[in-house]
Amino acid sequence: MIIFKNDTVGLRDMILILSHINGNYMLSADDLYKIKTLFNLDINETQTLNNINSIENILLSLPDEPEQEPEAEPELEPSIIGKLIDGYIAGAHGELLDANNPTIPIETFITDAFGRYEIMTQIDKLPEFYKIKFKPGGTDISTGKTITTTLSNISTKEKAIESDNSILNITPITTIISKVIEKNDSQIDTDIIESSVAIIATVFGIDEHEIEEDFIIEENSNIIKVVTQLETTLQTLKTAINNDNVDEDIISNSIVNTIVSTDTTYISIDLTNIEDIISIVEQIETDIDIDIADNVKKNTSDLLNVINTNIQNISIDETKSFEEIFTQSAQLSVATENILTSDTAPDFTSEAIDLINTVLDINVESIKVEIDKIYPPEPEPEIEPESKSEEDKYPPFTGPPIIEDKYPPFEGPPIIEEDKYPPFTGPPIIEDKYPPFTGPPIID
Repeated sequence: MIIFKNDTVGLRDMILILSHINGNYMLSADDLYKIKTLFNLDINETQTLNNINSIENILLSLPDEPEQEPEAEPELEPSIIGKLIDGYIAGAHGELLDANNPTIPIETFITDAFGRYEIMTQIDKLPEFYKIKFKPGGTDISTGKTITTTLSNISTKEKAIESDNSILNITPITTIISKVIEKNDSQIDTDIIESSVAIIATVFGIDEHEIEEDFIIEENSNIIKVVTQLETTLQTLKTAINNDNVDEDIISNSIVNTIVSTDTTYISIDLTNIEDIISIVEQIETDIDIDIADNVKKNTSDLLNVINTNIQNISIDETKSFEEIFTQSAQLSVATENILTSDTAPDFTSEAIDLINTVLDINVESIKVEIDKIYPPEPEPEIEPESKSEEDKYPPFTGPPIIEDKYPPFEGPPIIEEDKYPPFTGPPIIEDKYPPFTGPPIID
């Protein structure tokens, strides 16, 4: 309780009292101004205790000041954009990772209907060496097939800073390069990235600058060949080996281990070559410590020799358009998977598969495979505003209707020309003022 020596209190005392009403009523600077205004108080004047309640009631009845909305933060532009491409892969889940410590995602994202993704982490927040990884999943929009492999690419913060428009596409080829980079035991640096790109470019006969491009938009038949051969090899080996421990990612690792034996040495491989394909199968045995029958090695390498050679022949056929090359290559790859997983699939453990009939079945099946969207949609053209004609320069008149005649039409009796004036009512007018001459005839 607060006790005063007399029945009056100063403004400061009054504020103190009001500040304890209900235990938490505090006065703002605006409240102080309201008190002085409402009660015409000067800082040195006093107010009786009897009026304290009325001050309280007035103040409590005043509307609260509206809260100011916080200013909207400016929209951030994506720092990195790109596409996930085998065909374009829609609905795939991706992660941005520190390439040297890829345990916790920095950011996650999903590709759109045409395989496009965006990274919103700003460039200054990127790790020096970052990795973009897409987990198995998503749909190849050209074939309708679900993607069953992990796809990735590794790049540098420095490259993103130097680029006005940082684009990083992810493909089966960039995935092989990422695995070569990560095979190195030391911390990832620029030299390791550049040497890994050079190795894979040499192995597959690709120009380095073509590796990260959108090979569909650029209509690069050579890249289509390598991508389709890789995809067909992964699917065929997985089906033929038929071991729960062998999936596409394991096979992809073994392809890398076949190419790069040490940090400084590598060999070229040809996915149409029987011996190179057998080397990959043997590397799988070593990498995960399993035994694969010799018949499987031979039958698989024989089949891949034929299928991958057919893909190569399609890609170099100068009579075909790029769209035909893409379509026929994809049809052949999908048909191979379809036949090898069907009820009539060949037995790779047998002494020799019926290679001729198996290839024939695949060729017949390929004709049935439908290939849908190959290219992304064209951007909408910008429509330039039409120049206004002279009559369109001003807005239409919206006032009252304009009447051509200022005065209403005459509604009296019709006016007859000869009746414009009233008839003469005076004495009759005689044409001859004088009577006719009646004297003798006048002789000339």
